[in-house]
Amino acid sequence: MALYSLRKMTIGGGAGGGDSNFPWDLTVSQAGGVTTVNIVPGSINNFVPSNMFESILAATSNTLFVKLACNTNGRVITSVLIYINSQPAINQVPVNSSLPSYFEHSVGVIYLGAGYNLARKLLTATGSRVFVTDPDTPAPPGQMAFVEWLVWAIS
Repeated sequence: MALYSLRKMTIGGGAGGGDSNFPWDLTVSQAGGVTTVNIVPGSINNFVPSNMFESILAATSNTLFVKLACNTNGRVITSVLIYINSQPAINQVPVNSSLPSYFEHSVGVIYLGAGYNLARKLLTATGSRVFVTDPDTPAPPGQMAFVEWLVWAIS
């Protein structure tokens, strides 16, 4: 497992410590109580967020979270949107026998006006079995003898 340090992005643009940009790098500017963020393009399961190439605005706060809002059909991602607010991404709740229809994932944090990239790579979401339970009634022959509870695992 590779360990990554958070990479600070300077206010007004540019990455600290090099010229190369990683997916999800943030360029942050603040004026008049509004934080404006531009993001280096990234994807999750080859989906580029629909608002990827727009400046994203948020009310200025000490801590802001840059998140992906992902909709699914229970098997694959169907749409992705980037948004920013002062709340961390919500935890996924395991779903019985299918994947959640919605999940959030944080790709960045803006703290005291400085942007930090949490992802640094193109993302992959795959189904992950969190736990299994016994079914309410015995499974007929040929069906699973347990109930799977699933979430999206992001890497």
